[in-house]
Order: sequence, then structure tokens, then C-alpha cells
Amino acid sequence: MRNGRAGPGSMGGASRWALLRTLLATATLATGALAAGAPAAAQGVRGTLGHAGFYAELRPLVQDTIDRALVDELGPTSFRFEGAPVYCQASDCIRYRAGDVASTVSGSLDANLTAWGFGVSGLSTTVSLRMRERTGGELLWPRTDDRVDVFLAYAQYAREGLRARLGRQRILGGLGRTAFDGANVLWTPRPGWSVEGYAGRSLARALAEPRNSALSGLESFLPDRDAWLFGGTLRARPRPDIDLTLRYQREIWSDRSGLLSERASVDVRAYPFDLLRVDASADWDIAFGRVGKAHVTALLPIRGRTLMLEATGRRYVPYFELWTIWGFFSPVPYLEGQLRMTWSPNTSTSVWVAGGYRDYGETATTTILSPLEDTGRRGVVGGTWAPAPRIALRGEYRIEWSAGAYYSGGDASATWEMTSDVSLSLTGTAFQQIQEFRLGEGTALGGGLAATARLPWQGVRVNTGISIFRAGTENRTLQPDWNQVRGYWNLTVPIGSDPGLTGSQR
Repeated sequence: MRNGRAGPGSMGGASRWALLRTLLATATLATGALAAGAPAAAQGVRGTLGHAGFYAELRPLVQDTIDRALVDELGPTSFRFEGAPVYCQASDCIRYRAGDVASTVSGSLDANLTAWGFGVSGLSTTVSLRMRERTGGELLWPRTDDRVDVFLAYAQYAREGLRARLGRQRILGGLGRTAFDGANVLWTPRPGWSVEGYAGRSLARALAEPRNSALSGLESFLPDRDAWLFGGTLRARPRPDIDLTLRYQREIWSDRSGLLSERASVDVRAYPFDLLRVDASADWDIAFGRVGKAHVTALLPIRGRTLMLEATGRRYVPYFELWTIWGFFSPVPYLEGQLRMTWSPNTSTSVWVAGGYRDYGETATTTILSPLEDTGRRGVVGGTWAPAPRIALRGEYRIEWSAGAYYSGGDASATWEMTSDVSLSLTGTAFQQIQEFRLGEGTALGGGLAATARLPWQGVRVNTGISIFRAGTENRTLQPDWNQVRGYWNLTVPIGSDPGLTGSQR
């Protein structure tokens, strides 16, 4: 099998996993249906079933070919047709324009269930999956052709400080989100202290699939083999006001032909002098021998928490696995500082203001015409206010300018809680983007209406909404039209209840 293609008489990895995902989806939905229909079974299954859908429309870009004889030549490399710039080569010229409005109606079914009561104390199973479907429209929305995703599917045994998992799972930490098919063992000898080890087949970043099948349509030179993941975590509480987490992780190809990544991270949360909270983290790319992402945030409450000060320092550099070539282009990191202040004089009013400054590293390149912009600045101001017990207002304005672009925009919303189970929201937005490299200016206005309701049986929740956006341009003729209408709906059905919470609602 090479580049995602199976040979004759063989069953490709993608086909095997498609079959497994379908079986898991069927089993999970059947379990949920049984739990919903039988009150006794609710003691052994808990979770949610949900349906989410949306309608979206866009005007795709269309490429036109124009006879060069019809084009105005303003210079050796400057051409215009009907007042708009075009690209010319030989006898033909090319322009892009907005096509006819295209739309899509797509949706998904989600199941997130945990079941227990298999005759073994401490044994449970967890499944989280999503099934997608495009039901109408001309647009093929991203990922709708991938019909089933299994995010979690593992069995867990927990007993007296020991927890073991086997199956598809994920870990969130200082190295980001890690998903794999394999085993995970966690030992907690005492509160605040634990040791964790895990290993298995690595899944593609941000996707619940093996990388050789998930990325086969995008990466022509992706090696057609699985990758193995090995990692460990140490959590410690050396003092009551300090939590420390150390993580190490390594990925290799399944045939041990090469290293994909080797990284370590440290995360700290501390409460110095009982006055403020400090969160800090950093990761080290062992393969490249350099610091990756890092940040430190200090949160200081003042005047009985009515005034909160938050200061953040951040370093960011893109991370690439070793099988790609991108990491060897020495991506430039940036350093950023941000200060935020929030004032909440009472429970119905809150105001915040924030500012940030970003500085990009030296690119080690030659500048021919003029120095490139290597700094960025941003500002935010916003607030919430509840003038009446069932009415809430919220607004925020943001401004940002950096290399090649400028953004100015704001959002506002008003929410009316008609009853304890039904609420309506009216939203509005306006923003302007000035893209210096494209010599264009764009403005957009939008508004929407949303509703949320909790139905009077079994805790079922429904929310839906519609938004309309209208865009305009200046200083650029025939700018593509980005006007659009979007709508969404969501239905969530809870399954079962927690037997440890007496008197809780289902």
C-alpha cells in the first residue's frame, strides 16, 4: 500500500477504520436509545445525544480569461480590464470575480456516552463520536465528506489511586492536544501527586484518524505508515499553593525508520503570598534544540475582587513535525505582552479594557525596497450590563494593526430571558479590514436573532439562530461580494443521570 492506495486483494487501513467507526457508531446510538427508553438503564449510562445543523451561503471566486487586446496596458507589468487589475501573460489575461450565490445545508449527529455497571467495580466505557451529512446546496463544506469520526472510544478501570484506560483517547496539556489509540495508566499515590504513562498509535493533529489516511489527499509525499507515540506526565504539589506538571512525549514511525517529534513541557500554577494567581508554561523542542511556545500570566484581584488586573507575556513559534520540510525554514517567533483590567462594581455590571504589543523576531532576510513592519498592536474595550433582572446587554470593540493589515470592529448583543426556560438574543456586528498589501478597504455590517429553550421533558435543550451579513468596498473596483446569510440549529438530549448526585435533575 503506497500513498493511501491499497493493492489488489487487500483491505486498506482507511477501509478497516471506516468499518470500525461504523460499528462503534451503531453500538453507541443503540446504547443511547436503550438508555432513553428504559428508566432502569439510566443508572448505567450517562451522556448526551445531539443534532447540530447549519445553513451557509457564499459567492465563490470565478476565474475569467480575457483577450489581451481588450485590456488597458498601463505599464510593463500593470494591466486593467473594466477598471480592475488583471494578470496578463502572452495573449491571455486572467481576472477573478464573484460567482453566483452558492449554499450548503449540513449537519451532524453527536453521541457522548459513558456506561458502567458491568459487574466489575470501577469499570466503565466512554464513547464520543460524530456523524456528518450534507443534505443540500451546491457547496461542499469542509469535512462533510468524512461521514464518521470517533473521538473517544475507551474502556476505563479506576480503583484506589489507580486508573487504566485502553482504546482511543486524548490528552490535553502543555504540548497541546494529543490523540492516540493505545493504553494509559495513571497512579495517584496521594492528592496532588500522580504519575502517568501512555503509548499507542499516534493520530493526526486535530483529527481523530491515523495520519496516513487522514492526510493522504493533502500530502503527496506523506509516508504510508503508522506512527507510534510514547509519553509520560508527572504532576506534583510540593507546596499547597503550587501545582507543577512535567510532560515528555516522543513519536516515531512504526517501522522505526525515523523520528517525528520529541518534546517536553512544564506547566506551573502558583498563588504567591495568597495575593495573586500565576500560570506559566513552556515547551522545549528536543529535536530542534530550541524553546517553542511559552507564556506567563499573573492575575491580581484588588478591592475585594471588584477590580482584576491581568498581565500576560507570551512567546510563540510555529511547531512542525520532523517529517515535513517546513520546520527547517526557521520559523520566526514573536514576543507579546498584554495587560487587561476588569472592573465589576456589582453583579449586574462589568467593564474591561485591554492592550497588547507584539514584536516579531529577526527574519535574517535581505530587504530590497524598505524595512518590513515587524510589530503589532491591539486594543479592546467592552462591558456587560443587566438593567433589569431578565435583560442583559453586552458590547465589545477591538482594534488591531500589524504588518500588512488593520482591523477595527465591534459586536453587541441584547438578551431577554422571557422565562426560566426560554430566552431571545439580538446581535449586531460591524468591522472594517484594510489590507495594505491588496490596496483594498472592506467594511461589513451584520445582525442576527437567536433563541434558546429548554423543553419541558427530559431536560431537552434547543437553540437556533439566523444572521445576515452585508459587505461593502472602497478603493477597489469589482471587489468580490462576500454578502451572506447563515443559520444554525442545535438539539441536545441528555441520557441518564449521575447516581452519586441525589436529587439532581436529569
